[in-house]
Amino acid sequence: MYVWLGIDVDCQLQEIKEKAIRIEEQLKFSNSNFTLPLHISLKMSFSIDNSVFDEVVADMDDFFNQLKGFTIEIEQLQCLDNICWIKMKQNLLLNDIHDRLNALLKDKYGVPLHEYDCDYLFHTTLFMDSDVEKVTHAYNLVKDVDIPQSLAANRFVIGTSVSGKLGTFSIYKLYLK
Repeated sequence: MYVWLGIDVDCQLQEIKEKAIRIEEQLKFSNSNFTLPLHISLKMSFSIDNSVFDEVVADMDDFFNQLKGFTIEIEQLQCLDNICWIKMKQNLLLNDIHDRLNALLKDKYGVPLHEYDCDYLFHTTLFMDSDVEKVTHAYNLVKDVDIPQSLAANRFVIGTSVSGKLGTFSIYKLYLK
């Protein structure tokens, strides 16, 4: 079982999401980034044995229930090679949450750190494709959409997938703050 942990910011980014969905369809992207709500991942998705899934969820219940809502500042809309995302400003609280999740999952369940978890950049992905020109074109079509300067982090989620492949995750549990 693959698990993903994040902050649901979908309802706060509706204007850019609606335009991005139309662009994604128009340009015929091979994979959609809109099978989950727009979100900020709290760490890279990870694989666990099905036998410990309920225990991991119980630990995430404890973890997320202790959090209070907070604000995340947006840095910029950015296109880097094959990905277009909304990059978040450095945030000490987000870094702390990320580090504590990694430590808990590594120490208790043996979940190794993914290389991206070592220097994690918090973001919300709009487009990702192996065709860099397609992603650049999509970025140019969406770059003038107004996005908020900050987002409320008050909807934490657990997602799951059998395969761990892009487009196969679904929301398992939602925590409202």
